[in-house]
Amino acid sequence: PNTLKDYAGRIRTLKKNFPNKKVYEITTDDIEDFLNKEKERDKVDPNHPNMKTNQKITSNTLHHEFVMLRILFKKAQYKWKLIADNPMDDVEEPKINIENEVEHIPYEEFEKTTDLIEKYASARDKSIFYLGLCGGLREEEVCGIHCISEDDPESEINFTTGKCFINQAVKQDFDTKQYYEYDLKSEHSERAVTLPEIAINSIKNYLKYRKQLVEMFKLKYGDEYKNLPNLFLNQYGDYFRPRYAGK
Repeated sequence: PNTLKDYAGRIRTLKKNFPNKKVYEITTDDIEDFLNKEKERDKVDPNHPNMKTNQKITSNTLHHEFVMLRILFKKAQYKWKLIADNPMDDVEEPKINIENEVEHIPYEEFEKTTDLIEKYASARDKSIFYLGLCGGLREEEVCGIHCISEDDPESEINFTTGKCFINQAVKQDFDTKQYYEYDLKSEHSERAVTLPEIAINSIKNYLKYRKQLVEMFKLKYGDEYKNLPNLFLNQYGDYFRPRYAGK
């Protein structure tokens, strides 16, 4: 759903720039002019759509718009038969600039890092760290794991084999800003990862804390408590936010 909303937003941007032209009237020059103007466009604050950020759109955003145009005109040419020649064929593909290069922890520092995590991190943060490091889970996937106890029959973590089954994830809706859970799209996304003993022990330890947390939520919210099956919960007993899992 969010992907479709994102595409719909990009199409609205395109329509604003080609308001009075039919598809077959749009030329390569028109598209290049559009992309050049987009380079200078200010970003919009996603939380305040009518406010500018005084920052230019990223090269990644510009590339997305190029790809959207390429998809649309290809469909117009081959599927809808609206054009004979594709104006996108002569448009140069924008380059993506890596603006925030991620630095990886050197292999020799891993042991030092885990020592610090064991010493200073909370039970929850240790578990999140090991799921990301040892299981390769994305932030949204970490938040989507179901497990309320070691003996939970519907747990997605098998504490005997050490396998963690990844079936769903948590994300935020662009419009409502509410968080929700969704099933992963493909058989490649749905998978099982084997966690090492240090990760399993960390999750077992965290589950003791989670049990106390849930009891507190039940006393505080009564019948209104959602009682989510997710391993990680936020301070209101709701879905844990992916962006905080990444921190």
